[in-house]
Amino acid sequence: MDRDEHHDPLCWEEIPNDGSLNSFAQLNQLDPEQLASTEGLLLLPRNPELPTRTTGIEVFPSVTKELNTAFQDAGIESALYGEESTRRELVRKSADILLPILLFFSDPAAQLGLNILANWIYDRWVKSDTPTPSIKAEYAEVTSDGVVARWRRVEGPADQVCKLLQQESQALTTSRTSVPTLPEEGNNWWKEHSREQANAALTVASELILEANQQRSQANN
Repeated sequence: MDRDEHHDPLCWEEIPNDGSLNSFAQLNQLDPEQLASTEGLLLLPRNPELPTRTTGIEVFPSVTKELNTAFQDAGIESALYGEESTRRELVRKSADILLPILLFFSDPAAQLGLNILANWIYDRWVKSDTPTPSIKAEYAEVTSDGVVARWRRVEGPADQVCKLLQQESQALTTSRTSVPTLPEEGNNWWKEHSREQANAALTVASELILEANQQRSQANN
């Protein structure tokens, strides 16, 4: 039986990696120096999808230019990897949709970019009367210190992929706006600081009560 018959929810597949941008570049047959000098969003080719390595040619899925325009129209600083003269369009014989790998260089770019991708998929396939294709999407996020914080991919019906992308975008938004928790050392310091402040307040309150009682006694005499 297929996924729809089981009604299993679509989930992200975590791609094993050591967090190194160099390793990420090597696995995707890319130049790590070019990746390290990029900001915003970089659309990466699908060279590993080829049965044999194509030296000097970056192979992008056929929808890459359209998707890049959607990001730029939304105000995201996005670009295609490599020189334009070395790009080739990758066309699959199957009806499945293969998207370029999206490499984000900040949380805000990832949060906005995944939401744009979800809307783009919805407008192009989900809301139409045409049969829903299977879509393969993949993204990675690089921190400010050059670490690949997450690298995920998903493949499934367009409507489910669209929903998962929206959920991922919302999760990133929540993680950015949540209050960070203090480490254990910070918690201990804060507890001690709070205790000292409370004791000081009690001392002042006791002095004020004593002074008020004295003044009341004097007034009664």
